[in-house]
This record gives sequence, C-alpha cells and structure tokens, in this order.
Amino acid sequence: MTLQPAHTLVLGLFLLLCYGTAFPQAPKLTPIKSGTTASFRGLSVVNDSVIWLSGTAGTVGRSTDGGRNWQWHHTTSCDSCDWRSIAAVNEMEAFVLNAGSPASLLYTYDGGYTWTIQYTNRDSTVFFDSMVFADSLHAYAIGDPDSDGHFRMLYTENGGHRWLTYDYDEGEFPEARPGEAIFAASNSNLAPDRGQPRFITGGKACRLFTATAVEGRATPPIGHLNIQWHTQDLPMLQGQSTTGAFAMDFYQDHGIIVGGDYKREGLRIQNCLYSTDGGLSWKPAQTPPFGYRSGVAFVNMNWLAATGTAGTDYSLDGGKNWHNLGKTGYNTVKSLGNGQSAILAGAGGKIALLTFPVTNK
Repeated sequence: MTLQPAHTLVLGLFLLLCYGTAFPQAPKLTPIKSGTTASFRGLSVVNDSVIWLSGTAGTVGRSTDGGRNWQWHHTTSCDSCDWRSIAAVNEMEAFVLNAGSPASLLYTYDGGYTWTIQYTNRDSTVFFDSMVFADSLHAYAIGDPDSDGHFRMLYTENGGHRWLTYDYDEGEFPEARPGEAIFAASNSNLAPDRGQPRFITGGKACRLFTATAVEGRATPPIGHLNIQWHTQDLPMLQGQSTTGAFAMDFYQDHGIIVGGDYKREGLRIQNCLYSTDGGLSWKPAQTPPFGYRSGVAFVNMNWLAATGTAGTDYSLDGGKNWHNLGKTGYNTVKSLGNGQSAILAGAGGKIALLTFPVTNK
C-alpha cells in the first residue's frame, strides 16, 4: 500500500512521539554571572543547593540556591593564596588548601566569614593538589613528591579538626617515578574508595594509586599499617611535564579518567579512560573528548560532563563516546547529585550550570 502524504505525516508524528528518546538532546550550558574575576579550580558540592568554590586572590564562594547566586569571601590571613583545593562539609563548614609554599589549610564554621588555620607547611618544595572528604570524619589531601620522592599526604580522622601527615615509616607507600607529579587543575585527582585514598598522577609517568584495607586491621586511619598500596600504569598520554591524568570520578563501579596535554589543548589521543569494574581495569574511550580536559563528573551512571580550558563535552553512555558542546571551557566540573545537572567553574570568574534534558532518560 502506498501511503498518501497526510498518512505519512501522521505516521511520522506518531513515531517521533513514541521513539523521540532514541534521539537524545544535548544538555544545556547556562552561564551564571559571578560578579568576580577570580580563577576557580576548587569546587565542592554538598547537595544540589549548597555549593562551594575557591580560587585565586584568597577568594572563596558559597551558593545556597544551586549555583544561581553567590556570596563571596576573602581569606584575610592569606589574601594572595590560590585556593585550588576545597572540601565542604555542609552549608556552614568548609576547608580550603592552597597550592604552593607555604601551604595553609584553613577552616570556616560560619559560611566563610571567619577562617582558622588547621595546618601549615613552610617547606619550599611543598605543593598540594587536591583535598576531599571520604565521609563525615575522614578526609585526605594529596601533594607533589617531597625531596625523598614520596607524595605528600595529609589525613584527618575527626572531621578536619586535626590533620596528620602520612608517616612513611608506618606503611609502605610507592615512591614517585622521576618526573611524576600530580596536577592541581580541578581538585579532581583524589577520589576515596571505601574510605581509603585513591589518586592519579601525570607528567613523565601516569598511574593510579589505590589504598586497600588489610584484612583484620581497623580502617581508617591510613597511617597505622592498616592499608596496602597498589599502583596501575594508565594508558594515557604521558612522558612530558604537561601530560597525564588530570581528573577522575566514580559512580558506583563505573569510573572515568580524563587528561591529555594542557599545552596542546586540541590533542584528542589517549585523553580518556573508562572503567566498569570499580577501577580494576580501564579502557580508552571509543570517541574521546575533544581535547585536553581537566575536569570530569558523573551526573548519573550514563551521563557525564568533561571540561577543560579549550571546551566542554558530554557523554550519554558512561564515558565511552563523547560529544562536544563547544569551545567554552572551564577548569572544573562537579555533579549536583540530582541525576540531571552539574556545575562548572573556571578562569575569569566563569561559572555555568549544565542541565541534561529529562527526555534523555
């Protein structure tokens, strides 16, 4: 039977209604006026309402309405600090940690108005890169190798009121390889696993470090011979001081790592890995992100966002294939935890909300 034009139109509309979700729509990127020119690399999400940001010139921001409006503070005790790491506890409490020497870790209990020093280190080689809470009591901070070749690590067991330095005499901790370091690009290279630290490296070597609990020993803390360290070589771009893994995120047993070369922003080779077994094994993305990416986040198990200074991408299949949203780039991205949206932040005070259409579900 030959369909008449009217019949064809009706059939087309019917198929569109029935199978419209087979053609997912791109998420929407909505810029937000921040009112500041600070460069942001620290981003911590408490929930889909409470978000904290940290950046240059001692700048710390807090939003209580999902990122639409911001309240800005400056840490007067270190107004020149570049706060590249931030770990928020709730609407009122947060910790910030700067990159460079001297290192300062500050705490606020009143939404950013007042800050107290929790830790300092005046070693000329100190450089911390990331900080994150594993739960309400335990948190970790990771930094570049010291003069002995050990990655610096801080940890707390009481919600951040006392920070301790990882004691290398108490546990085996693999040393950094020559030229191996950690990038302080997005506060995203440290992700706890079952309460234990896990971090990625770059430079002339690119690895994943994972701590696991020793059977029969209490965990945490990490500094009491109760964990074992495991390392994995990652098949990502490496060999130069500008290459490697820059950010990772996990959603249950699904993992994602992004990176590349921040000096060659458009390079699309060996810049993304995904895992479906909790990070035990990694596979390269079939269609990789469109260049160097410094931040990545699971919005839900299938939807992801990745960003870097040269652009922003999204995936609808767990990180296997990526689509470009454009050349507007940011430094960092985090999920808002509602299964549909994420927040991004970068240089020049740039902030944006990324929202996936409900029709994609």
